[in-house]
Amino acid sequence: MKPEPGRVMQILALDGGGLKGLFSAAVLAELESDLGVSIADHFDLVVGTSTGALVALALGAGLRPSEVRDFYVNRGPDIFPSGRLRVIRQAFSPKYSQRPLRAALTEVLGDQGSVTSSIDTGVTDMTGMS
Repeated sequence: MKPEPGRVMQILALDGGGLKGLFSAAVLAELESDLGVSIADHFDLVVGTSTGALVALALGAGLRPSEVRDFYVNRGPDIFPSGRLRVIRQAFSPKYSQRPLRAALTEVLGDQGSVTSSIDTGVTDMTGMS
């Protein structure tokens, strides 16, 4: 994405942290509600790390921040489980299983190999998840 000369790019960067994505989604939902605007319309690029990338992906796919917040409330505990066994398991494998995440994303976004985005998210392909 090449900006026009003299034009300032508006970039929204979202942090990672598992279920903490709920916080980012909730803040964005409140901003939309309080200001009466669409957050996605105010940024040229939305990016994120880890769960922040999931929020960026959802916004790029056309979901409202309130829908993303509800996704984290309803599906977050399945995707980001807590417990002692998880702490032991993560010493030998990834922190969280991708199966619940893949199932939840497929449910929300559909079974698509890539996402057509209304905003530039820097996320163009989900096929790397296996």
